[in-house]
Amino acid sequence: MIEFFGLSFLNKIKYPDSKIEKGTLNLLIGPSGSGKSSLLKILNATVDKSSGTVKIDSKPLESYQPLELRKKILMASQHVFLFPGTIEENFDKFYEYRQQPPITNDEKRKFLNICKIDFPLYTKVDQLSGGEKQRIFISICISFRSEILFLDEPTSGLDLKTAESFAKNLKDFFAKEGMTVIVVSHDVELFSKYADFVIDLGVDHE
Repeated sequence: MIEFFGLSFLNKIKYPDSKIEKGTLNLLIGPSGSGKSSLLKILNATVDKSSGTVKIDSKPLESYQPLELRKKILMASQHVFLFPGTIEENFDKFYEYRQQPPITNDEKRKFLNICKIDFPLYTKVDQLSGGEKQRIFISICISFRSEILFLDEPTSGLDLKTAESFAKNLKDFFAKEGMTVIVVSHDVELFSKYADFVIDLGVDHE
């Protein structure tokens, strides 16, 4: 479970007290400037909150060791980092970075298929569009099967049919793995169909 209460950012954005149940898919919505992406970064301990308390599985966020937290929570933001080289090499380098044995090429293709990527593993990532790179990064992230995953605008740049299939694939995978997921997306209608809960930051929480 993820809990936060009395939470604020930059002393101006105040978040509603919330409890996010384990194994659920949660859609985070709100207008531009409401602090959606900032909330994910706070919960991921990559930016500091101004005030309030965050607990992960009843344990204060500050009490986690950095390595422990990075294994427990993964965030796939819009600002994607991939290594130079092929799709296959990127999977292997991320696994090496996390000090985990690499997965097989069949497993890599399975995760790419979930994210609607049908390029061969030998494809150079610098040949791909921004949206394709983002979905490759998401493929790598979900392959780690972390307990908690944050996705920031995962369907940006996708046509409606591909976005629908992608969202359904993600929902099926998350449900099977029992992962706790928070999605930030402007595609509210799409993800509302698959989300267990919606957190709306568009309300005044003063």
